[in-house]
Amino acid sequence: MAARALLQLAAATRAPLWANHSGWATGSGASSCCGWFGVECTDGSPVSINLYSNGLEGTLPDDIFGAATLPQLRFLSVGYNVLSARCPAAWPGRRGWSTSTPG
Repeated sequence: MAARALLQLAAATRAPLWANHSGWATGSGASSCCGWFGVECTDGSPVSINLYSNGLEGTLPDDIFGAATLPQLRFLSVGYNVLSARCPAAWPGRRGWSTSTPG
């Protein structure tokens, strides 16, 4: 489920044009995202996504960061990209959650 969610993120933010998109699958057959650039996992689940200043453009999908989709995710860094989005509804209720954006 995590790989599918991150593929949605990749599609929404033009992954082929990122500065580094190594490992990010472009097809729907990916079963794990743990080896993808910027994705750190613990016990096979993403706990951190760091795509800071990586050339992302677009809108962060509102529904992929919920506890059911990425339950172990605790850190997301997408600062210094060209993103247009409000804070997705799922974010404020996450316990232990932190983000990194330009101040």
